[in-house]
Amino acid sequence: MPRAAIDVLYVIANLEYGGGQRTCEILAQALPREEFALHVACDRRRPFWETIGRLGVCRHEVDFSRRFNPASVLALRRIIRQEHIQLVHSMGRRVDFLALWAARWSRIPIMSHVAIRTAYFDVGGLRKRLYRLVEAWMERRFDLQIAVSRAVEQELHDAGVPSRRVVCIPEAVEVDRLLARQLSREEACRRLGLDPRWYWVGTIGRLVPMKGQGVALGALAHIPAGADIRLLVVGSGPMADELNTLAERLHVGERVRLLPFLDDQAVFYSAIDLLVFPSVYSEAFPRVLLEAMVFGRPMIVSDLPASREVLQDAPFARYVPPGDARGLATAIIHARRDAEALRGLSMRARQWVAERYDMWRLVPRVADAYRDALKLTTGSAA
Repeated sequence: MPRAAIDVLYVIANLEYGGGQRTCEILAQALPREEFALHVACDRRRPFWETIGRLGVCRHEVDFSRRFNPASVLALRRIIRQEHIQLVHSMGRRVDFLALWAARWSRIPIMSHVAIRTAYFDVGGLRKRLYRLVEAWMERRFDLQIAVSRAVEQELHDAGVPSRRVVCIPEAVEVDRLLARQLSREEACRRLGLDPRWYWVGTIGRLVPMKGQGVALGALAHIPAGADIRLLVVGSGPMADELNTLAERLHVGERVRLLPFLDDQAVFYSAIDLLVFPSVYSEAFPRVLLEAMVFGRPMIVSDLPASREVLQDAPFARYVPPGDARGLATAIIHARRDAEALRGLSMRARQWVAERYDMWRLVPRVADAYRDALKLTTGSAA
């Protein structure tokens, strides 16, 4: 008789749409459903709640707005019992503590997906020390942790997590799905309300200090006002008002468009001429670089270890020091001047990404990690 599917519960704080949501969506598309039955515990915020439902994942509403809420543990415990969950996969440090308690209480295995550790949280010193103490208590209690980069893997080892309990699996992109949604530049600009006559430089991500959108605005202030260069900032987060104020203070408000999160990010990549990745610190494995390469967009990238790890030896990006607005401005001006040459080079990036980071190559490694966490092998009998 065929073996029954393994019920896996994803736990994710759906407060902002980010890498965890994207990873969960990719796994929902590509994991073999004859082997894994997928559930997710999160709140009902769009677009993740709707998207994950369309992908056939069983959804369970849980409020994770409070970090150490016993009611959330009870809710997870109830889901585990009612749905006969056999494995918990926690998607982020914000919910790891709650998911760990629920899984241990239920005596089932639990995995954590680690992209950023608490040392890089944008919080005050006292709270950060508390988070780090909790993190140190947690990390040796997970059955397995998936590190999204070699740097994160090394941090876990340095924290004393045994190597047998850590596996490095980089982020992935849905190459075919993204390409199927690609638009002409003119159509994408029309949908976003952009004038296609301008050279559009774009940045996309959560509006938080680490992402460096303020650096991009500062770079625009160093570019002559008469240039045909405009900046598109897409994202949602706590810095939205601050960035609007900064744009006015730098006198670049007429040359920048700030748009909220887009349900269809292919529109963004189709519209822009150049991606800037201005993060200033603590990136783990920036998927945005992979997505830009799928669309053949040249990019200017903060010279962070994570950027180097993602791009390896690929010639598709120019690097600038993190936080250097003037250096970023110079690089943008050079990219505008060399636009045709860069466009021809960047079109080779699509194949490069497909060969290394397409979801169909990487998701099977997550399935193997599930089997390891459950002490199963691919060929084990029911």
